[in-house]
Amino acid sequence: MATNAQDWNNTVTLGVGGGNLSDGNGEVVFYTLDASGDVSYRSGFVLEYDLSLLRAEPGDITGDTDGSMIGLAPRYRFGSGFSAGAYLENATVAATGLSIDTEATSYGLTAGYETGPWSFSAFYGISDTEGALPDGSDVTDYGLGLTYILSDRVTLAANTIQTRADTSGGDGDADLYQFAATYQINQSWGLFGGASFGSVDTPTEDGDISTFGIGGSYYFGDTFKVPLTASLEYARSNLDSSLGDGEMNTVRFGLTIPLSGSGTYLPLNSVAGGVINSRRSAISSGAVSAF
Repeated sequence: MATNAQDWNNTVTLGVGGGNLSDGNGEVVFYTLDASGDVSYRSGFVLEYDLSLLRAEPGDITGDTDGSMIGLAPRYRFGSGFSAGAYLENATVAATGLSIDTEATSYGLTAGYETGPWSFSAFYGISDTEGALPDGSDVTDYGLGLTYILSDRVTLAANTIQTRADTSGGDGDADLYQFAATYQINQSWGLFGGASFGSVDTPTEDGDISTFGIGGSYYFGDTFKVPLTASLEYARSNLDSSLGDGEMNTVRFGLTIPLSGSGTYLPLNSVAGGVINSRRSAISSGAVSAF
């Protein structure tokens, strides 16, 4: 299939980060692997994919936390600029020290429209969960996305994602609003920033979590003829919930490699990268931004 592709773009980011938790709750070190890409065919068929792997090692908690997310999204582009397709995503979280083992499989339909520098997207689907909600719970996800290429140096993006759960104990909502901007100063230096605002409301608890991140990147392609981008980002997450409050400050380092095609200079382990490559669940998208 790849040999018949008209365009093939793939990017991988290897990341490592460290941070501290508020109220003397210790430090955390995390390692990430993110990949994103698409394969386009002359017929108008496009296959997009995303992959995220996370390992977090808290200093004051016995055990590690492992997370993964993999997604496939085939779609067909019509000549008018419209597109239609479907998606399938699987996300898992396992925390040995906290006895947490959850999994969610999401699937649904997508639609999009591209005109000039504007790109619009929408999706609607359902999620099947294990270990997080009571059996028989109904979970729906839907959202809207917007990307605007202001110039060959500036890109803006925004998303809104809602997840609704109907359980035996009542209804619950998770809402997420995301924003991102990138600025390529010149061929080598770039800046990026992003913000994610989430809220959860259930019959037993509620809370808000926000994440902000800003960073810079340097592309080695022109200087050393190596297609590699190094990035550094400072991010801060704030939790305000009925169960307690907390903060987490992190510094993230990433190495981004475009494996084929044009790829991207934007590090996928950044807050902005999580917004522009957003998932189709308020829970998993918020988690990707936080790490």
